[in-house]
Amino acid sequence: MKDPKPRMSSAHRKIEREWGEVQKELEEASMRGKPLITGAIIEFCKDWMKLVPTRYQERMLLDPSRFVVARWARQTGKSTTIAALSLYCALFEGAKRIVILAPSLRQSRKLIHRIGSYIPRNRSQILSGRRLKTRLEFINGSTIEALPNSPETIRGETCDLIILDEAAFVRYDKELYDSTVYALTTTNGRFLALSTPGSRDTLFYGMCTNNGLFAEFSRHHVSYKDAIEPNGPLKEKMVESLRIQMKEDPWRWQREMEAEFAEDEEAFFPLNLLTPCISYDLKTYDESIAFTGTIPPMGNYFIGCDLGKKQDHSAVAVVEKKDGNVTLIHMKQFKLETDYTHVMGYLNRLGQRLQTVKKTHIDQTGVGEYFIEEAIKSGVKHPQGTTFTVPAKENVLFYLRHLMEDGRIHFPYDPDLINEMNAERFQLSKTGQTQFSNPSGTHDDRLRALALAVYASRHDIPTYHPVAAVNTRPSPGNLFPQLPRSLWKS
Repeated sequence: MKDPKPRMSSAHRKIEREWGEVQKELEEASMRGKPLITGAIIEFCKDWMKLVPTRYQERMLLDPSRFVVARWARQTGKSTTIAALSLYCALFEGAKRIVILAPSLRQSRKLIHRIGSYIPRNRSQILSGRRLKTRLEFINGSTIEALPNSPETIRGETCDLIILDEAAFVRYDKELYDSTVYALTTTNGRFLALSTPGSRDTLFYGMCTNNGLFAEFSRHHVSYKDAIEPNGPLKEKMVESLRIQMKEDPWRWQREMEAEFAEDEEAFFPLNLLTPCISYDLKTYDESIAFTGTIPPMGNYFIGCDLGKKQDHSAVAVVEKKDGNVTLIHMKQFKLETDYTHVMGYLNRLGQRLQTVKKTHIDQTGVGEYFIEEAIKSGVKHPQGTTFTVPAKENVLFYLRHLMEDGRIHFPYDPDLINEMNAERFQLSKTGQTQFSNPSGTHDDRLRALALAVYASRHDIPTYHPVAAVNTRPSPGNLFPQLPRSLWKS
């Protein structure tokens, strides 16, 4: 029999582990600044990422310009293109720093995850350390990192490639761009901005159209026509279904599918009014807020509820008012044909969980006062009904717009909510009243719920703090409390 292999002591195992780490550090040091791949970027996509780029993706990938702006339709492959550019830059040359920016840090993290998914498991040794949610580091010294879209965050940094995704929806875009340009000056780096079109009152619009200020920018435009199979990922039948659904909202179709800048003059909430109200890293709560999930701290909360059933959804919005500012912290849209008792139960749970709900504003149009009476009986916090007559709807929506114009309302980056608000149309009647409508096939239930919650918050409700004053030496002639002389008023 062969002698059994002698067991290693814990000290020996520790020495071997530390020696392995030293060897790895030496190997990484020897690879620093060196390429990890060879060949052109298109071959890299095919061989390494197992991806065959479309023609318009090839044009983008092969564009050597220092400044590039890409105006692409939805679902045409922006994220894939970002992943290919980032990975190739990091691996083809060593010690490169690539920064990914997006309207929110959460979106930037999703892009980092997408980029990391293209690294095959059998080649994971190219990574230095483990994958992080916001950072990929490679053994040749290159990094790909997600940063918040704050000018202060990027200011003072040194980068080789900065990619700004959804550039049309970034807050403080001009200040952010100034900071990114300075971050590239010492490396002769590159800047890429990609987005579907938004408001014309954005820097992205200038990059796409202003030949004076942005003459150096190489421009790429991709509409849905360029991306229908076999030329891209879009399915022709699905595109046609979308066209039918957006028939009465042609401006949204132009922006999202044709990738053209379009603003409806009849929109009551235009994009240039909505975009500044977006807080991209706002703390919000999903529907678990009503059950067992995390709840926000005590505050002044107001709830809005829009009731629908067969054709429209029911929706509930919760806003918090603090220092004159109103913030959307929760939005729940119910499935069609959800029973009203379920909606009422949800409102009840919200009141129990949040505790400091000041008012629950409910649209009783079509259901009458019965729902409000039942809400009071069931224990919904401070319910109040509103019938959406023309004057009432005018008051509610104008107040919401007033807060937007003053910069006193904030909501998260939610494309569906933004599109719903932007789709609200208005026109003046012969009597001078404002009549509102939304295109056929669209809904305004979440807008109504938000508007009702905001309208409920318009009157500040002072908090009562009881104070007791005690006279420690009462007498028949002196029953008043003994207050300090400094509190006396002349």
